[in-house]
Amino acid sequence: MRTIELQGWIGGGGFNDQDPDFSYHFEVDAGWALARGIDLSQLVKVGNILQLPSEEHDGTADGRAWCAKPLIKLEIVGHPPKGQRDRKKPPDWGVMDSSPLLDDPSAPEFDKKPPTWPFDPTKPVPGNVAIADGDYVHVYGSLVTDKRHSNDKNFPATVNDAIELWKTGLGNNENDDARWTEVHPPDWFKVCSAPGSQVLRGVVVVAPGTFPWRARIESVLDVDIPAPPKPAPNSVLHFREIVGPETDTGTIIEGNATLTGAEVTQTTNPDQIHVHVKVGGRRSYVGGSPGKFRALYWLAWDVPGPIPPGPPLGAGPHRVSCATKHRVGRLTAIFTIGGVNDDGSRWVLPRDAAIAAIDAGTRFYTESDGRRADVVVARRFGRRYLKTRGDSVRRNNLLRLPACS
Repeated sequence: MRTIELQGWIGGGGFNDQDPDFSYHFEVDAGWALARGIDLSQLVKVGNILQLPSEEHDGTADGRAWCAKPLIKLEIVGHPPKGQRDRKKPPDWGVMDSSPLLDDPSAPEFDKKPPTWPFDPTKPVPGNVAIADGDYVHVYGSLVTDKRHSNDKNFPATVNDAIELWKTGLGNNENDDARWTEVHPPDWFKVCSAPGSQVLRGVVVVAPGTFPWRARIESVLDVDIPAPPKPAPNSVLHFREIVGPETDTGTIIEGNATLTGAEVTQTTNPDQIHVHVKVGGRRSYVGGSPGKFRALYWLAWDVPGPIPPGPPLGAGPHRVSCATKHRVGRLTAIFTIGGVNDDGSRWVLPRDAAIAAIDAGTRFYTESDGRRADVVVARRFGRRYLKTRGDSVRRNNLLRLPACS
């Protein structure tokens, strides 16, 4: 167990009237986590993809080749806990809600009575603000892993079959590949503004082992993973594959060129990626071992910043609409001039580059109240500088322009 800080999207809040507990489902912001050095291949495990219910499941219903949104369970525990009804309530726990009642006829002292919570699970500390499905939150809490749930009636038979293939070791052991991670309990929530959107999907593909005299058993996954909505026409789609440590690369039959991951193809119209991977179980005289592949796929858009200004296009004449000025002693000197090209792009030239352009025949002018003044090169105290040719305005017209941003 360790304390962790995460950010992402929350949903699926619900009360368990037998334990008692209140749980949310949480989708980690992969971009935020990666920027902080969090190892997503360790944070998200097989059970987070295969066993926590997700409304966003892609592909077939075959648990041996499964793709779904990976979810982390945020579980707030109430009092009295299951199996320890006589446990003393922590002295600082005092929140009670009459709507969820404990259901445990074996403990009549607490049956059909409201449990006690460390804080209101629907309006958690520190803000005590109601959390809505889809909110982007900042959460602190204790990160733990939970054991696999074998033969769970809440899952299809194919999923339970896959869980048995993923399991390693006996009983509740920390090295079992089929475990999942939880924040249990979360101690602190804060609703924030989402920095953008993402699509995060987990893929688990497993194939049973067999004997050498039998045909190798294979499992294959072909799935399209859509990009999130495009925020701007010039946005660039990026994706990343994060292969999990449970993967046995020696059992990948079809995938990328080095057989260390899946074959991933990016397409447009619609914007998405296609993931193809095939694994085969190992064969041996004791029945072989499963072939395994587990990975995360993160899709997000980068919105390019403003295009930096370039040079003016063509010989002109070019209207100068901005000028950067600096004081030099008692004088004000022009250091940069700029404007807009006919195609709408911005241009900016430093003073020396503007002087060189004028010397080469490029023409510049300013315009104010319908009057034009040509920009020329002058000399003073042996230094060349920019000014406007004399017109009805005595002061240098460039000095009256706004600064170039």
